Amino acid sequence: NSFLANFNLGSAYSKNGENEKALVCDKKALELEPGHRNIYYNIGVTYREMNQYEKSIEAFENEVRLFPNEAKNHKDLGLMYAKTGQYDKSLVSLNEAVKLEPNEGIYYSCLGAFYSEKKDFPLAIDFYKKAIELNPEEAKYFNEIGAIYLKNDDFEKAEKNFLKACELDNNSFMSLNNLGIIYGEKKQNEKAKEYFLKAIEINSEFLNSYKALITIYFDEKEYDKLIELFLKLIEIKADQKGLYNDLGVAYFHKKDFQSAKKYYLKELEIGDSPNAFYNLSELYSVENNIELSLNYLNKAILLNNKYINEAKNEPNFENLKDNVEFIKLLEPTNA
Repeated sequence: NSFLANFNLGSAYSKNGENEKALVCDKKALELEPGHRNIYYNIGVTYREMNQYEKSIEAFENEVRLFPNEAKNHKDLGLMYAKTGQYDKSLVSLNEAVKLEPNEGIYYSCLGAFYSEKKDFPLAIDFYKKAIELNPEEAKYFNEIGAIYLKNDDFEKAEKNFLKACELDNNSFMSLNNLGIIYGEKKQNEKAKEYFLKAIEINSEFLNSYKALITIYFDEKEYDKLIELFLKLIEIKADQKGLYNDLGVAYFHKKDFQSAKKYYLKELEIGDSPNAFYNLSELYSVENNIELSLNYLNKAILLNNKYINEAKNEPNFENLKDNVEFIKLLEPTNA
């Protein structure tokens, strides 16, 4: 029950993401030594991880009150102020951090992030460049500058900075993904795919790269690669809504209707899905199973009446165009 035992145990729990247990230990430590360095700081970090921002701010404010000469305290307090839209307070805290440790790039990078959020991009770039001047081997600063250039469609400067980030850190999946975005914008799809795949190889749970690849594979009708990608994603996010439906769509485009049906129905095991209902209706129409097609179309329309207009323009419903029940389902009274 000593201060040190609780403090160390709280830190261990925090690293493992066991935030509730971390808080219990940190609060016990706080009771034993309320003026100890970093105890309020650790509590602030834990509340931040729990998205309890007001409590996080209160803890960081206490740490700043007790230890006003430590730059990191002002930095984290400033970042939390920005997170909650308190930009004036945020700027004061972040500037204080720079004042206390003017030779540490991280504090300039936080000001870069602040001004990027405020869309003052020239000033943001200036602060990131200062961070790079002080810490030229820090890959994330190049990635952040690159992201600003990317937002402003300056692909040449963005590419240069992302490549530098990858040179400094070959595990920088964010920079790899961003390079994929640039090459996609330039219609260099082979290079785009190469970089998105590299990003996924490093971080198999980074959904942005999957989404970008899915778009490219669909556009290029590379359905086998698309199916392989969806199956890999399902291994990671098995309960995510929409994945089984989208996998079914890929099989449908391959004209593998049995597999398409299997995954549409799998999607419905997770919960009602108007997309899956509509896609099943389309599939059964192609198979000329009129009763099931109409049944699933009705379910889709009940959940989202946008499918009335989609069905009117869907070639796969051509064999239903004279069906009385189909015509009735598409009447404006159902909208």
